[in-house]
Amino acid sequence: MRRTIALLAVAAVIGACARQISAVGPPELALHAKELVDEGEANMYGDKGETVNVDADTKVDVHIIDGNLQTPARLSIRELVVGCVPGTTAPTCVASKIGTDPITVRSKLHFDGSRAATMVTFGAIGGALGACLALCQEGDELARGLAYGGLAIVGVVGVMIVLFAIGGD
Repeated sequence: MRRTIALLAVAAVIGACARQISAVGPPELALHAKELVDEGEANMYGDKGETVNVDADTKVDVHIIDGNLQTPARLSIRELVVGCVPGTTAPTCVASKIGTDPITVRSKLHFDGSRAATMVTFGAIGGALGACLALCQEGDELARGLAYGGLAIVGVVGVMIVLFAIGGD
């Protein structure tokens, strides 16, 4: 029983994880070239209007555009903007040659409280419906026991998710 509860709790917590992606447009990177090259990081606006801390050593996948030819490359942010220090229109500015589509500069997993709350809500509704159906079965002790067990599992998982949400970021 403990193993089942632990597995359900782990599944619920994993289900409540969400990937947070921070992306920045190449023109914004080029504007912060001096800061990125000199200090190794810079705060700038991301593609969703949020402030993003960009590390110059982060590797990114880009397509360098040269006429009709696009060459794929994996460069660090520093390599992308080092030629932009004199100006964003400098011929050595690689960031100005990769288009304007945002570049993913950071991707991390985080606990999403609203997602967890949704899971708990639907789990509780499902558990309650299952318990109601099982309790309505007269004389079937096995179904009644399973219903109570399921309700207890849903409750424990709900409490664990709430605790993780409170102790999260």
